[in-house]
Amino acid sequence: KEANKIIEKANAEASRSSQEIIDLAHKEIVDMREKAHKEISNAKNEAMKELHDEIVDVAIDASSKVLSREVTKKDNSKIVDDFIKDLDKNENK
Repeated sequence: KEANKIIEKANAEASRSSQEIIDLAHKEIVDMREKAHKEISNAKNEAMKELHDEIVDVAIDASSKVLSREVTKKDNSKIVDDFIKDLDKNENK
């Protein structure tokens, strides 16, 4: 009878321990997934910024040649920003 109580207690403890391990593993997976999503989002934002900057530089050069005058970075930045907003609107449709 005492042996059965010890076995039941050990089984209950083992069950509790295994559930704690499963819960901890689940939390780690969720944390890793959230971290990966943040890293992906940050990388995407950085790539978009770099692309934006490069587009602005190319647009300034092209605009200067077409208009035969100096176009400010602010002028082209606004044009590119408007263009990207339009792209975002079309992408989200």
